[in-house]
Amino acid sequence: MHLAGIALGSKDGCAVLVPCISPRYDSIVELTGQSEALEQRLIPSTSELNSYPLRVNHATWQRNLDAAEESARFWIHTCQQEAKDELFRPNSTEDCRKALGLPPGTSTDADTLADLALKGSKLAPLISVARTEMLIRGQLRKWGGYARAGAVQPHWDSMGTPHGRYSSENPCLNNRVSVIRETVEADEGCSFLSFDLSQAEYVVWASLSKDPTLCTAFESGQDFHTGMAELVQREVPPWNPPDLRAAGKTINFALLYMMQVTTLAYRLGCPVETAARISSIYFKRAARAKEYITETLTRAKSEGFIETYFGRRRYCPELQVATDQKEVHQHQKSLWNHHIAGTAAEITKWKQVRACDGLRMAEFSEQHARLCFQGYDACIWHVNDQYLDDVRSEVEERWNLKEERFLCFKSKVRVGKTLAAVTG
Repeated sequence: MHLAGIALGSKDGCAVLVPCISPRYDSIVELTGQSEALEQRLIPSTSELNSYPLRVNHATWQRNLDAAEESARFWIHTCQQEAKDELFRPNSTEDCRKALGLPPGTSTDADTLADLALKGSKLAPLISVARTEMLIRGQLRKWGGYARAGAVQPHWDSMGTPHGRYSSENPCLNNRVSVIRETVEADEGCSFLSFDLSQAEYVVWASLSKDPTLCTAFESGQDFHTGMAELVQREVPPWNPPDLRAAGKTINFALLYMMQVTTLAYRLGCPVETAARISSIYFKRAARAKEYITETLTRAKSEGFIETYFGRRRYCPELQVATDQKEVHQHQKSLWNHHIAGTAAEITKWKQVRACDGLRMAEFSEQHARLCFQGYDACIWHVNDQYLDDVRSEVEERWNLKEERFLCFKSKVRVGKTLAAVTG
């Protein structure tokens, strides 16, 4: 068991570790270089996040819960019919093993279900859908207390995850489904103002690897996902997806985060052989990007740690002792995620610091505009409608400053009355 903690500084040359608020992570993380300075700069805006509750609309919650209950019942019943078992539970590993004919101890995770679906199982994809619908229903049920209270006040922590993304606890808002975000509303006379970074992790990958194909794709100004899909399609003629951009997005993120070919095939709705061909063509064109992944993970195994561009270091003794290939692959995915997603998260944090500092220097008070949500690659402010245009102009100027060493990030700006309206 490794100590879960964040190193905030050093004492006599030794890292000082402080336990993470969240007990979910089992990692040793040390702040070095600019990462340490960044966390100090974030203290005021994190305090702002934790100082004001968000309003929750009970009527919207009840409507969404009723719809989720009906949808979950439908998909559970559909699974039961296919399994020919009226007591079948899609979220039960044992029930799924039995119905799918899997031996004891076999996983029924998303990758396994995707593989079975590709092999012709009619039940496996139904289980995947049912689990998603049950997850939405479960989140809405748990949200009931906040809906009845009419407000929610999570605790935000800029150091709550190993890779540097903000976490929110009691409750977690980061990964809430859109039907819950629809219930979170701005106060009367106010709106939510959102700034995000489009394809932030891919821009980081392209910038750090200096891969010419990826860099050209971003610098050309064309839609990144559509462009990459068209590039692959020309090399794999049998592949003709109905939605080229959606397919391109799936390919980009699947290959960035080292998804198994069988899962990629399932997500694209194509044969495994086609997915393998797509992966091969992709990395043939983006060879330097693939080399960068290998170099980064090789260095992590040799040095015993991986870090973000700004110096947020995560130690990885587990990678040095792992022998099972599946286990090695999982560790590598986690560490690569720390390097890429962690760097993107810290870039968002730098933009957050500059924007928040700028608002206060321009004499906008927290009653005029306050940070109310941090979504990994996005920040959302709660803004008095009278000052919306001026606040937007102030934030936009600082948000769009180019980061040294990185390609330019494209940003989306959204204004809306609910969190769902301003989040992707």
